[in-house]
Amino acid sequence: ESIAASLGLSHLPETDFTEYTVWNAQISNMRVCPVDLTTPNPIYYYVENRAFIPSHPGVTLHLGSDKTAPTIGVAHLDYFSTKNLLGLGNPTTNPLAMRWEKLHK
Repeated sequence: ESIAASLGLSHLPETDFTEYTVWNAQISNMRVCPVDLTTPNPIYYYVENRAFIPSHPGVTLHLGSDKTAPTIGVAHLDYFSTKNLLGLGNPTTNPLAMRWEKLHK
């Protein structure tokens, strides 16, 4: 069974998905790399975790292979509550264009 089928997405063609591998980049950060590195223009992601720095997102998602790449999303995680905020976009360079969603545990 494919990953798509196990997630209830079997109605979508397998070609619509890219497989990724997650690698440790530092103590709490991760690099997300495509499994097939021979594909043209592979897309890499870098996940930066800063869970205990006040007034900063707990998680920042970068479009690229390190934390200097452009930010494409953030998450404010509240470990002592049931509410979290997920944001798509870059809150530093274009805060008014952010799309925010609430995620309840």
